[in-house]
Amino acid sequence: MTLTLKQAEEMMRKNSENLYLSGCTSLESLPKNLEVGGSLYLDGCTSLESLPENLTVKESLYLRGYTSLKSLPKNLEVGESLYLSGCTSLESLPENLAVRESLGLRGCTSLESLPKNLEVGGSLYLDGCTSLESLPENLAVRESLGLRGCTSLESLPKNLAVGESLGLRGCTSLESLPKNLEVRGSLYLDGC
Repeated sequence: MTLTLKQAEEMMRKNSENLYLSGCTSLESLPKNLEVGGSLYLDGCTSLESLPENLTVKESLYLRGYTSLKSLPKNLEVGESLYLSGCTSLESLPENLAVRESLGLRGCTSLESLPKNLEVGGSLYLDGCTSLESLPENLAVRESLGLRGCTSLESLPKNLAVGESLGLRGCTSLESLPKNLEVRGSLYLDGC
């Protein structure tokens, strides 16, 4: 079935479940007040330069191969999890970003820092974020924190608290662990 862009926009406005957009290389924008009742999946929409300022996703937001995206909307609301993969131009995340469950950032090579007030209710995974130099000073992760291939990361926050497990792999610039590091589960170090 083939839809015109106008039909697709109407469908997006009314969508109360999951919305999948894959390989839409000519798609330049989404409806202004888009609300998705389930999860939103955007894969390979390479011409899409920004997301709607008042985007609301009740469950999870997945962005993959979104190479033109430089930032996320300031008022972004994601009910559960946020996953970004291959967003190579992404430079920042919203300052008051709160993620109820998991936050996963993979291959976001231009991202240099995370918001100071970042709240992650579940797990935080950072993989191949090669420009990331530091983590927020008061970062608390209720479940697991996984850092892999974050080659510019030089230190961890002094008061880092991790509820379950901490895994560090290939963080070659990391020189030491904080004295007050609190990990209630397992600690895994490889190639640091």
